[in-house]
Formats: sequence, structure tokens, C-alpha cells
Amino acid sequence: MARLLLLLEHKENARLLYEWLSEKYEVIFPGEPQRLGDSFDLGILDGPALDRLAGMVAARKKGEEPLFLPFLLVTSRQNVGFVTRHLWRTIDEIILTPIEKVELLARVEILLRARRHSVEAENRYFALANSSPVGVAIFQDEQIVFANEIFRQLHHEVLGAGKAEKVSKLLLAAYPPGGKTSEMGYRMELETKTGTRWLQCSDREITYRGRPATLRVVMDITQDILYEHELKQLSQRILDAQEQERRHIALELHDQIGQMLTAIKIGLQAVARTAESLPQTTAQQLEASIQTTEKALQQVRSLSLNLRPSMLDDLGLLPTLRWYIDQQARQSSLPIRLQTNLSDSRLSSTIETVCFRVIQEAITNALRHAQATQIMVSLYQEKDWLIVTIADNGTGFDVKAASQQATEGHSMGLVGMRERVVMAGGSFQIESSPQQGTTIHARFPLDIALPTYSMKETKS
Repeated sequence: MARLLLLLEHKENARLLYEWLSEKYEVIFPGEPQRLGDSFDLGILDGPALDRLAGMVAARKKGEEPLFLPFLLVTSRQNVGFVTRHLWRTIDEIILTPIEKVELLARVEILLRARRHSVEAENRYFALANSSPVGVAIFQDEQIVFANEIFRQLHHEVLGAGKAEKVSKLLLAAYPPGGKTSEMGYRMELETKTGTRWLQCSDREITYRGRPATLRVVMDITQDILYEHELKQLSQRILDAQEQERRHIALELHDQIGQMLTAIKIGLQAVARTAESLPQTTAQQLEASIQTTEKALQQVRSLSLNLRPSMLDDLGLLPTLRWYIDQQARQSSLPIRLQTNLSDSRLSSTIETVCFRVIQEAITNALRHAQATQIMVSLYQEKDWLIVTIADNGTGFDVKAASQQATEGHSMGLVGMRERVVMAGGSFQIESSPQQGTTIHARFPLDIALPTYSMKETKS
């Protein structure tokens, strides 16, 4: 049953309206204890009451938003102009005296119908929120004024609270509204009694009941994070296995194939020393065989070093990079420069391997595809970060198109570099456009500070 609040100072009109309306509605009569703070669906005032309570009426209407709380004004024809200024701000409808019962009931029902529609709309919103698979809550004045079941259940599990009041307080302590957010929301990591939990949150500033509020959506992504960590660990194990296999093959090439080719070369050279007793054609063929063996030996050594330079394990990243860049510069006859502020202190094995592979892939791509005429490699420490940059002045490419091709499996170089850097805890970025060259950036977090010197440059 709808509840009506009568605020009429004209006693006869108040008595008459109470008599007519109480047949169908619950009516709060002026003679009963009542305030504008009471719960009601329609307020009915006359001119004197409006003059006295206009500010309170306006505040009450605004406080109900987005719900519609209607007010009906009973006034005489002579006072219509006087009360027009209140229309739509505090008053939604006017009825003139003398009052007709049929007209009064009709206007009351129209206003109550509008009220019911607004309540039904809000109920549909809350029903939708309650059926949502994610947690939804509204924060206002440091209180949770609405929270769906998923939200309360999620935070009960996360924070281990039992009562709703305790949940609210803990929620506010863990998730204060108005914090810094991004367009895609933010993640929060919590240490709980049952272990670490991750939540994906997003906030939006809204108006609720006429006042500023924060709408928060929360999703438990703990399983997703765990799966992501497991996938990274699996990928890292695969890369470690690849590096181990590269190391094994490189050693086999160097120790087995290399030694056999060396033995063949020495044997051919021994035969060549008796070339005076051999026909000239045979001696020439022997010399050609020695040169071919020497080329094969050099290629085996180069392949072994490219697969896994032994000096990367023995001496570290910087000596290996200096050797590699010098080798590539001599083979390509292009200037390749190395700039660094690092000493020869060792980094972690993972960082050294990833840095070398990224620089190796970038230089190979620049020489093979970009038609570059110069390449710059920089490696330096900035606070707790290791910054790697490889820049060339080659033909460049469309990064978006190349990334799309890489995801389709047509080119794995870019994907391999990015995955290696990300799995090492770093970030990876490519800047390039056609005819504008290419710059590759990689950043790695450092657990401990490294000794640094003034920037020095190596030219090859």
C-alpha cells in the first residue's frame, strides 16, 4: 500500500484529504508524529507549508534520486502565480481549490504510478547487479550502500569476515573509494589466511540518491594469475631447455666436428708437404681440399659460437657482446656501435641470456631484412632498471602488421624477443615505420645495483 505524507496547515483541507485518501492509501496525518525524513511515496502540501518547508522538500527529493519522489501542491487559483517558481524544483503537480475528489484521486494515482515506475527501474538495476557474475558495490560517504551477493561472498572469502558489518568495514579498509584508477581498472594483491589472492577492480564516479558515489566492479582473477604464472614457468623451462640444447650442440660442434675437421686439415697439410712427388693436378686438388676444410672449420666454429657462445657462460654479457658485434661488423662491413655504462660485473644468467638473444635477433634482422647502413646498441643501468636499446637506420616496417603476421605464425622473431623479455620480468617495445628505421627497447628490473661508469662507446 502506498504511503502518503500530508503537510497541510489548512485544517479543513487536511481533514478532507485524509478522509478521501485513507480509504485507499496509508496516510500520515499532521496530527501524528512525522517528519520529512519518514518513508513515504507522495507528499501533499499547501502554500503555507511549502513556504516553510521548501528547502527541506528540495533536499529530500534530491536525496531520493534516481528514484522519483513526487510532491503535490494544494493551492487556490489566486496563488498559482506565487507558487509557479516552485514547480519542478519542489512541486511536481498542482491541484486547485475547491478540491474535487475524483480529480484528487486521479492526480494522486498518476504521481504514484510515476513513483512505482522509478522504483521498478531501480529494482531491475539491482536485480541485474545481483545476477552479475562479478562483484558490484556502491560506496557513498565511506559506507557501502549497495553490494550484490557476489561482492559480499567474494570479500567474505578473501578477507575471512563473517558478519555483513565487518565485511563493509574491511572492504573500505582494503579498497578505499576514489583511489587512482586507469581506464582498464587496476589489480590488487592481498595476502589472506588462505594465501595470496588477486582482484581485478574498476571504479566509476556516479550520482546515487542525489549525491556523489563510487561504483566498483570487482572480479577474482586468482586462478587466471596462477595459470598465467604456470604458463610463464613452463615457457621459461622450454627456453632453458633450448639454451641447454644449444650449449650441448655448440660443444659437440666445437669438440667433435671441429676436432675431426682439424685432424683432416692437418693430414692434408702433411700430404701437401710431399707435393713435389705428386702430379701438378693432384697437388692443386689437394690445396683446394685444404682450403675447403679450413672454410668448413671456420663455419663450424662460427655456428658453434652463434648457437651458444661459451664466453657468455665464462666471461659474461659485455665481453660476449663486444666479440659478437665486432664479428658481425667485420662480416657485414657495416659500422655497429656499442654504448654502455656497465662494468664487466656479471648479471643473472637469465638476464644475460635474454639480453644477448634480443640483441642477436635485432642485429640479424637489421642486417638481413632492413638494409641498414649503421646500427647502434646501448646497454645501461638507470636506477634499478637495465635498459637495452637497438636502433638502426634501415627500411623499417609496419609494427602493427608485423605483429599480426607474427601472431599468425608467419614470423616468430618478434614474438620470441617479446616472450623472452616478458618472462624475464621486463617490458618490450618496438618503434618503427616504413623508411624510418627501427628502434627496439627492452627494460629489465635489477635485484641489486650494479657498478656503473661514465658512458663509453665501442665502435666496430
